[in-house]
Amino acid sequence: MIEETEILIIDCPFCKAGMGTLVRGQLFVSGDDEGNEPFKVSLVQCPKCKAALVGLEQMEFGVFEDPKRVWPLPPVRLNWKIPMKIRHSLEESHRCLKNESFTASVAMSGRALEGLVRHFTHPTMGLQNGIKELHTQKIIDDRLNEWANALHLDRNEAAHFSGRTFLQQDAEDIFKFANNICEYVFVLSKEFEDFKMRKAQKP
Repeated sequence: MIEETEILIIDCPFCKAGMGTLVRGQLFVSGDDEGNEPFKVSLVQCPKCKAALVGLEQMEFGVFEDPKRVWPLPPVRLNWKIPMKIRHSLEESHRCLKNESFTASVAMSGRALEGLVRHFTHPTMGLQNGIKELHTQKIIDDRLNEWANALHLDRNEAAHFSGRTFLQQDAEDIFKFANNICEYVFVLSKEFEDFKMRKAQKP
């Protein structure tokens, strides 16, 4: 039985309240033999606007971490090393996801990919040719080239009057892949080069 006074600190995206939310129900899931840690899912209510929210508490080293909002979609955290204009397209794609504008979200994910292409090629380079160029220059590998070409097709159908309807899962996956490509190119590749340089300098 959940006590009325039990609270969790989870931000409310509706009224922006910074107070604790009231726990209305909880589900505890135990760990398993495959190494998955226990976690708790909580249904909570904002005391200010009365909105329902869902929080997740994951266990790490025997202690539950601070709760994270998993519904409605939590705020996106993009790496600051991704160039600002590309990052803004990803942020707008995620806002469209939150507002259930899934086709618009796909279009903005494609715009972020287009920004990545033009960052390394030419300001007027088309997306399809730009992806080929990134692959030729080995800025992206074979797997990311496959991802980028799949996103290119979806972006075209979202940006033009194709008649296709994008579902939530489609839009979420496309955003995730676009963000991961940007993370790989602008963050992980540079960090790995720095790692190799430091390793080469060691006696």
